[in-house]
This record gives sequence, structure tokens and C-alpha cells, in this order.
Amino acid sequence: MEIFKADMNIDFVGKSKYAFILSMLLIVLTLFSILFHKGINLGIDFAGGTLVEVKFAKKDISIDDVRDALKEIGLGSSIIQRFGEEDILIKTELSEAGKIGDRIQSALEDKFSKDSFTIQRVEMVGPAAGEALKLKGENALLYSIIGMIIYISYRFQNRIAIPIIAVALITWMLSTTSWISVTALSIASLVATIAACIWFNFRQALAAIIALIHDAVITLGFLSVTNKEFTLPVLAAILTIIGYSINDTIVVFDRIRENLSKRKDMPLRELINKSINETMSRTIITSGLTLLAVLSIFIFGGAVIHDFAFALLVGVIIGTYSSIYIASPILITWENVAQKRKKEEILRRRKR
Repeated sequence: MEIFKADMNIDFVGKSKYAFILSMLLIVLTLFSILFHKGINLGIDFAGGTLVEVKFAKKDISIDDVRDALKEIGLGSSIIQRFGEEDILIKTELSEAGKIGDRIQSALEDKFSKDSFTIQRVEMVGPAAGEALKLKGENALLYSIIGMIIYISYRFQNRIAIPIIAVALITWMLSTTSWISVTALSIASLVATIAACIWFNFRQALAAIIALIHDAVITLGFLSVTNKEFTLPVLAAILTIIGYSINDTIVVFDRIRENLSKRKDMPLRELINKSINETMSRTIITSGLTLLAVLSIFIFGGAVIHDFAFALLVGVIIGTYSSIYIASPILITWENVAQKRKKEEILRRRKR
């Protein structure tokens, strides 16, 4: 099935400079929001604390009414928000599930009648458990990206030994280093991985990993700006986005490889643009159907998986965009830099 004609010739590569500008703006806004504005709203899973879900019989109970009822019981830094039509979530940094639940129930009974609400659940995650989950989540993101590098390096350049050695070294470093934070170590590992891709000439791997980081960072930016909770389901959504994005990118890279073997005389810029055009029907059909499914979950799935669906919705759109306008044009930039260096080297040799 084809939505676009086989001979379609849209200049995607020519518009990539505008896409780079848009992406840079989104990344700058993301960093500003995370570092100086709202930050990432870590859920109970990662931050630790207690979550209490209260279901009210009447829908007209406001958050202000609940906040007023709880202001005297000393919950510390707490967040009160709606969860669906009838439920209200109360989140506090305190980690005494039984005591917190009893105190909240007692305070609400003083404000409202006993039969007007029910405590649906009380969940507690200790600070140590939250920190451990955060560590594992960051490691999962890092290892998924590194795993993609190994796969792409083998698939497109038949080189696997060096990436595996690099992963082994990074894994050892993560398991033995304790004097710096996991976040700083993960960032350092990603920088080292990108440097290794450049040093060992892993063109496709470098393009793919930049696109993956681009997708994950911008998705985090949307979560930060909208103040969505970063929970385990949202982390699962980001890992899904990484897999989805790499799949989209590989389809385009496969077509580029096929066209390189068939049309060796065609300029790389033209060849990559042709490859993107040839895979556009597949990209639109796959992304469109995925978006329909995710949009249905987002609208009808309920409050429990709303943030998960939101992250997927943003990620699928950004992932499709990056496979067209970010990953493929990076190959052209790489080739242009390589050609420039080659010419400079030839000129230096002639001068000698």
C-alpha cells in the first residue's frame, strides 16, 4: 500500500536546516524547564514518599476543600491533585504509609462525613527504594542506547568487536564508580560513547544515537513543561520510544544502503533525499496507525495510564520527525566534514 507516489521528490534534506533550528530551540526550552523552571516531576516511584488515593461520593468536592481539611496534620511538602472525575491523589514526601493514611482519613472525617469518601489505596516507597529505582531507570536508558549502537554498527558496517568492548568498559565503570552521581556518570558515558562513534567512524550509529537522545530529551521537555509525573510507566514509555525511533531510522538507513549499492554515481545528498521519499509511505502508515492507537489510549484509557500515553504520543511524533529530518541529514554532515578534511590533507601534502 502506497500513500505517496514512488517517484515523489520532496526536498526533505533541503529543509533539514530549519528542522535543526527547531530541534535546538526545543532542546534549549527543555533544558531551561528542567534546570531552572519546573524540573522533572518525579513520582513516588523515584522520589519516595506516600501516595493516598481518596474517592469521594460527590464530584463537587474541590481540591481546595481537601487542602483545607489537611492543612493542620503536618504532611510536609505535599501535592494534592485530581485523578479522574471522583478521585483525589494526595502525595507527600513522608514515608510512613499506615500513619499517614490514618491521619488523612481522620482529618477528612472531621471535614466531611464518614460515608462521603473512601480511601482507595495507600502506597509508600522509602527514600532508599526510590533512589534505587532512579538508578536502575537511568541505567536502563543508557544501556538501551548503547545496545542500539552495537546493533546498528553490526548491521550497517559489520563491526561488532569494538562496540562490545566499549560497552563492557562502560558497564564496568558504572558498576565500580561510586564517588560521582549516577546521572553525571550516565551523561559522561553517553559523551564517551558518542566520541567512540566518531573515532571509530560509526556513521550510522552516531546518527542514530543523536536522534535517540534528541527524542528522549524533547519528550522529557514536554513532560517537564506540562508537569506530568515521571513514574515507572513513563520510563517504560521512553524506552518504547527509543525502540520505535530506532526502528524508523533503520528503515530509512536500509534504503540508503540499497541505493548506495545501486547508484554509486549519485551524489549522497540526492541519494539520501530519494531514500527518504521512497520510505515515506511506510513511515506515514506505521506512524499514523501507531498514533491512532496511542491517541485512543490517551483519550479513553483513564487517569491511570494518561501520563504513559502522553509520553508515547509525544515520542512517536518526535521519533518520526527525527528519522526524517535529524538522523539522515547527519550522514550528509559527516560526509561533508570528511570530504573537507580529505581536501585539507591533500593540500597539506602538496605544500610539502
